[in-house]
Amino acid sequence: MNIPLDIIVEALSAFDPDVSGIRSDNTYAQLRLGPCACRGQGTLFVASAKAVNGTWIREGAGEGLVSIGVPAVAPDDLLVLPDTVPVADVFNCLQALFDMVNTCQVALMRAAAGGTYQSMIEIVQQHVENPVFFMDSGYRRIAMAPDRDIPGDSAWNHMRAKGFLPYDMFKRLKANRHFDEMNHCKDVSVKRWASFEHTSVTNNIHINNAFAGRVVFLDAFKPHSKRDVLLSEMLRDSLALKMSSDPAFQNIRGGGVLNTMLHELLCGVRMDKALVEDRLRGHKGWEGGFFWVLKVPLGNSDAQTFDYYTSAIGKKVEGISVLFNNTMVAVLRAPEPSAFEAVQKSVAVFLSECDLRGGLSNGFDSLTVLSMYHRQASLALTYTASRKRLCRYESCMLAHALSFCADETIQMLCHPLLPVLKRHDEEKDTRYFETLRAYLENERSLVKTAQAIHVHRNTLVYRLEKMKDLVSVDLDHPEVRLQLLLSYALVRQ
Repeated sequence: MNIPLDIIVEALSAFDPDVSGIRSDNTYAQLRLGPCACRGQGTLFVASAKAVNGTWIREGAGEGLVSIGVPAVAPDDLLVLPDTVPVADVFNCLQALFDMVNTCQVALMRAAAGGTYQSMIEIVQQHVENPVFFMDSGYRRIAMAPDRDIPGDSAWNHMRAKGFLPYDMFKRLKANRHFDEMNHCKDVSVKRWASFEHTSVTNNIHINNAFAGRVVFLDAFKPHSKRDVLLSEMLRDSLALKMSSDPAFQNIRGGGVLNTMLHELLCGVRMDKALVEDRLRGHKGWEGGFFWVLKVPLGNSDAQTFDYYTSAIGKKVEGISVLFNNTMVAVLRAPEPSAFEAVQKSVAVFLSECDLRGGLSNGFDSLTVLSMYHRQASLALTYTASRKRLCRYESCMLAHALSFCADETIQMLCHPLLPVLKRHDEEKDTRYFETLRAYLENERSLVKTAQAIHVHRNTLVYRLEKMKDLVSVDLDHPEVRLQLLLSYALVRQ
């Protein structure tokens, strides 16, 4: 493990506050302890060099040695402690530092491979001795330690109690221009941010160049040290490794707190209603209303194409689009359910103009069930003929329900009239089977049915009379009509 030299300087400053830094082009030095040649003078040299036959020889970057003694020729970039410093204590101090870092790194790698996020936080927290928490890009708590309140720190206490940072704190961060600074920072920072009562060591985690989470150390119990910065970076890298293979983080594309929440809901994450409502407060007008899910397969389209489609549909209907498993998932919103016809027409125009095919779910009134209605949109694409651009779940809901039936059940549920009509059509070259289906689907309207099957109204009336002669059936009875419609769906199935 490479340890920054300033951390070594910090550790050694406990022996002498005036310890000087190292003047070197090497940012890191891999330091090995012993065997050392101590000649009693008590001078310590730490550098990317080694003594050979009394002469110091520079090695390549990343190589190095800790030696106790006075070299024949001391390089000018070595760290030197006065003779008064006890050599054995310095040696033990450095050995403890290296052992701690190496032990911590090994434990983190094991936890990243087979442990939990909470175990990784606890591994580091015992060395930091300050509160540590890990949250995703939606500012939702993933893990934190210790599990107790911190007096006077409302952000920590709220996250511990509710599991997320509230929207009011985002407003404070934005008011102080800290929100974007925090999200776009790719290097570790030690700073007191708005909304936090303590100075924090903050490290952002990025997956595929998108902000995916954040590790925060708070100086609630003791001041931060340079060692905390190193441990924060180690924890960040280990968490990023684990997150990169976690399905919950595979579709992170940035875009803010609301987009992150939608990704999690689509992945099936169960989210508290209070959290969803809190996040919607940051999106004007989305506190209420009615929602639909539109799913549009994009194939191998790139992010630029997705952005174009997002812009195109945004001009026609209110909504938020996210890229999810190579599909565009648009969560559409209207103030009332009655707006469905207008939403549907806008979606149809969008799909036609962009030469796309999409599945549209039924409406719903709470984003907490987003995953279920995303499933509906997927099923609409599956059960609808490929030639159709707009596939509505309400049109294939019956086919979906019947997919759970066995073949013998389907035969048993069919109305006996349909086989009779089918056989008559084959023998007499008539069109009774399709005529009855159109008649039922158009709610027994003679005008609409005649238009649908392209015949004169009188021809339709004649066919209906002939069908009654074949089989006695009461089409005025709602249960009979339902069974017939169900039978037609079974035949399609």
